[in-house]
Amino acid sequence: MMNVVASLPSSVSKKLFCARFHDGKICLEELFVHKRKYYRKIHTSFRCPTTPRLLIEYIKQITKILQWKEAIVNLTLEFEE
Repeated sequence: MMNVVASLPSSVSKKLFCARFHDGKICLEELFVHKRKYYRKIHTSFRCPTTPRLLIEYIKQITKILQWKEAIVNLTLEFEE
């Protein structure tokens, strides 16, 4: 993935977004370059809602999930310019 980010045109932000699922936990992450180093930022993580209590915790994360989605849309729009 590092090669993919490095090969992006200079007009596009050097970012990569991913969603990981492991052991019932969903993580929404961003990989970005700053001063020639790669950093990973976890935007949010939550347990996959399988009970009413976990569903309430999931609902609390919706704002962060939508912010993560908006960042992906904005990066995609950079490719069109």
